[in-house]
Amino acid sequence: MQKFLLFIIIFLILSCSGNNTFKIDGKINHSIKSTIYLSRLEIGSSKIVDSTELDNDGSFQFKEKINEPEFYQLFFLNGTTITLLTEPKERINITAEGNKLNTNYKVTGSKGSILIKQLNDHLLKTIKGLDSLSNIYLKLKDSSASDTFKQAIEKEYQALIKQQKLFSKKIIIDNLRSLASIVALYQELSPGYYILDEIKDLQFVKLLSDTLRKYYPSSLQVQSLCRDKEKLIAKYNLLVMTSKSVISDFPDIALPDINNKTVKLSQFKGKNILLLFWSTYNIAGIEMIKKLTPIYNRYHKKEFEIYQVALDNDLKEWVKTLNRFNMPWVNVIDKNAENSYFAKIYNINSIPSVFLITKKGDIISKNIDINNIEKSIKEIIN
Repeated sequence: MQKFLLFIIIFLILSCSGNNTFKIDGKINHSIKSTIYLSRLEIGSSKIVDSTELDNDGSFQFKEKINEPEFYQLFFLNGTTITLLTEPKERINITAEGNKLNTNYKVTGSKGSILIKQLNDHLLKTIKGLDSLSNIYLKLKDSSASDTFKQAIEKEYQALIKQQKLFSKKIIIDNLRSLASIVALYQELSPGYYILDEIKDLQFVKLLSDTLRKYYPSSLQVQSLCRDKEKLIAKYNLLVMTSKSVISDFPDIALPDINNKTVKLSQFKGKNILLLFWSTYNIAGIEMIKKLTPIYNRYHKKEFEIYQVALDNDLKEWVKTLNRFNMPWVNVIDKNAENSYFAKIYNINSIPSVFLITKKGDIISKNIDINNIEKSIKEIIN
């Protein structure tokens, strides 16, 4: 009986120890028999952790034990690679053609690895589009083509870059708990030309690092991201202190008002803006609105505006509340409520949340106490 119990205990220990193992099953179709390597990506370097020869049919397998999400690469010595974001217990399946891993491969069983493939595929498509437009433009440069046609090429070029930026930002916002979003932060269109701007898009670095630190504080990649965040914040503050030109465009918001007309926050750039996130079911928000009415009436003629975002999915209740309190400022609604894209962009953790934005577009205050709001408004107006 004791031997049987001992066997059960050993079995359970071994079973538990294998819980954090991820497994890769792969197959390289039409491959040349060769060795495939698995390396773990670290900060600024990589370490080969395993290798194996492809079977006659091109299949291979790897297993590794990890405690949290980690980046790995599969590669041949010819330089082609597949980047993976693995998690404990994942069963990852990979298929590729020939020995060129970085083209035409498929991956399943790993959400993070799928996200990385989407990022890389979209970036490759954008780069190809930009290269194609650049070649066309170079041919037109010394030709008799009209300036209008050249300007159209330039416009299309900028539109492609903007589309890539929006794609990267959406990946980050939709996947704040995934280390794959770190890849989105640091992708480049060409060496040194990052898709996201280190100052203009600083809020994405802050938002992502603050979120990931809560879930993966021991991750080397997350720790590195947090260090980068501190450096960028220090750089931004230095630029402000030395009065150099700072790109300070606040994240724009575009939402429908009571007449279902889209109103953008950027429409009021050049004014001092109080941006308020609230909800009809939040008593503190209602109380704040009551106190804002006399403040708005006093300062509205001094280039002061309130842009109020309701995080509500009940349109009727929102309209009813607007009519009840007769708010004379800009009111818009985001019916995605707690899943609001704009709430994520502004890192809203509770409501009401208040931001003060200067005429220059600098966000200078967040979550000011209602009793200090008028004092802060006076300061930016004067």
